[in-house]
Order: sequence, then C-alpha cells, then structure tokens
Amino acid sequence: MQLEDRTGPRVVFACLLNLFIRNALASRDTASLKKVGSFIEEILALNSSYGEEVITVSVIEHFLDDADQELFRECLGAQGSSIFDNLKRWYRDNQAKLTQFAKHGSIGCRKGFEL
Repeated sequence: MQLEDRTGPRVVFACLLNLFIRNALASRDTASLKKVGSFIEEILALNSSYGEEVITVSVIEHFLDDADQELFRECLGAQGSSIFDNLKRWYRDNQAKLTQFAKHGSIGCRKGFEL
C-alpha cells in the first residue's frame, strides 16, 4: 500500500502538528515555529503532490484565519508562504461563492454549483 492510500499522515498533521503550532503561536515561541516552518519546507521540497496536499489542506489552511496568522506565515519558508498567500487569495476571490455554497449545502451541488 502506498503512503497516498493512508489517512494516517492527515491525522498526524491535522491533529498533532497543528496542536503544536497552536501552542507555539499562543506562547509566541518563534524558535519552535521556525523549526516547524523548516520541516514544512523539507516536505514541500520533496516535490510530492501528496505531501503538498497534506501540508496545504491539513496544516496551512487551518491557520488562514488564525489571530496569529502573520506570525505563522513569517515562520514558513518560501514554498509554504507561497501556498499560504495563494490560499488567502483564493478564499478572498471566492468568498461570495463560498457563502452561497454554505447557504445551499449539498442542494447547491445538485443544482450544478461550482467553485
């Protein structure tokens, strides 16, 4: 079984790493945040589409609206910061569609709603 077929990495990143990041943000522990940022960059440097997806969806996306989002972003490297910025831009540009989708839920999907 390939790594891509397992949900374990998503659980580790979404639950454990994000908890660590949240605690580091709360205590303004920039040294730990920079280590996490370096770790994220190492994963992204592997050029694995699955690795990028896990980091994007299970980690970076969770901090887009965080009160300390700028501190988190500053501790990311070039690739992580780029993903962060692209996600922020995408959410900003699609806010109206996301709001409409949230109002209509799955009914919107059945009516051909597209993001």
